[in-house]
Amino acid sequence: MYIYIWEYKVLDENRAEFESVYGSDGEWEKLFSGKDSYIRTELFLDKSRSRYITIDYWESKQQFIDFQKAFRSEYDEINKKCDELTYRETAIGEFENV
Repeated sequence: MYIYIWEYKVLDENRAEFESVYGSDGEWEKLFSGKDSYIRTELFLDKSRSRYITIDYWESKQQFIDFQKAFRSEYDEINKKCDELTYRETAIGEFENV
C-alpha cells in the first residue's frame, strides 16, 4: 500500500467549502473513485481547528503516478480551485508498506 499525507491551513471563512471539496463526497473523491488501485481518502481536522490533513490510500505509488498522468487535466483543475481555499499546503510525506 502507498499513502501520501498533506497538511492544509485554511481560513475560517473557507472551511465549509474546503471540507466539501476534500470530504467523502467531495470533488477529489469523485475524481479518484472507481479508478484502479485507489482505496480511499481520509480528512482530519486538528483539534485547534486551524489545520487539516488528508491521507490518500493507493495500492502502489506507480499506480498513483499512472493515475495522475491519465487524469492530469482534471487533477490540475481541482488542485487550482483548492489553492484558493488554503493559505498553506504542505506535503508531509509519502509512505509505503514495508
